[in-house]
Amino acid sequence: MTDADAERWDAFIAAHPLGKAMATTRGLKAWQASGWSQHLLGAFEGQEVVAGAVACTKKLPHLPWTVARITTFASGGQDRAATASALLAAVRALARRLRAAEIESRCLIPEGVVLNGIPFHADVREELLQAGYAETNSRQGTYMVRIDVDDESLMQSFRSKCRRDARKGLREGVTNEPLDAREDFGFFCESHREMCRRKGLPPVSEAVYEGMRPMVEAGHLRLFGARYDGHVQNMALVDALGIPRYTLGVATPGAYEKGVPPTGQALHFGIMQWCRDHGKAFYDLGGSPGPEPQPGDPNFSVWQFKYEFGGDYVYMIPYYRRSLGVFGGALMRLARRLGKLG
Repeated sequence: MTDADAERWDAFIAAHPLGKAMATTRGLKAWQASGWSQHLLGAFEGQEVVAGAVACTKKLPHLPWTVARITTFASGGQDRAATASALLAAVRALARRLRAAEIESRCLIPEGVVLNGIPFHADVREELLQAGYAETNSRQGTYMVRIDVDDESLMQSFRSKCRRDARKGLREGVTNEPLDAREDFGFFCESHREMCRRKGLPPVSEAVYEGMRPMVEAGHLRLFGARYDGHVQNMALVDALGIPRYTLGVATPGAYEKGVPPTGQALHFGIMQWCRDHGKAFYDLGGSPGPEPQPGDPNFSVWQFKYEFGGDYVYMIPYYRRSLGVFGGALMRLARRLGKLG
């Protein structure tokens, strides 16, 4: 891929309602850090990219086969059905060439949400079914906040505790700001490492942090901070493409000191304002296991935090699968049973 091709692709993904930072060429290192190879497939009208798909592949351990996943499916063009069909044919050809036993679609496309006047959720589901994919019982869900309203209406949409904490933080001097992509991202990574140690969480590899850096420097992932008493107390990394999606966050040790007001609620309120002012209508809080937080869940505090913002709980379209070859289905069932996919 030439530099011009890369720029054209990234511009298409950045402008598409279903765009994601990991679907850009800057996401390559992040996929590699997770053991996946990224393949970009585009549909053109003249020199213009009008639709695209990202297929990622990974070798199955100790076997001569791979697995393929469609992670982004951004349909478009004058005939969306035709371009979608062509893209799925290209994915299948790629998967066969790389000896994939299965193609799985894991696209984060919200059910029932019409974006830019287009029901992408219905379009993509129909095309996958037409191409022989089978719907599974697996899907993701998230809280999605409508943000294309004025500040007071946005604040009022939060649940009472979240609204109270956001106002308290702002009243007592918490400020929100986009942080510097180069200088502050290092501080974010350092703080995240420390948080993992403090909470006994599995450490994140340096390759993962470095894989995110090109997306941060390109502005596809945006870093925001809540500052109090001259210090950044809370930070959030947000996928700024398509529907803005909260990706990763960290509170610094100083955020828990006596006398520091709540910062997390004020931080996300500021992020929502920034996203709205940059033309976005929704803010995705980054995924949760279900509509109602369940006490006893290992991640209950984070789940409850997101719930308090009052967004609608929205399911993404299900995962879809298509086996390839005579033994593809049996091979993948075995791989899942043995936990070999990751």
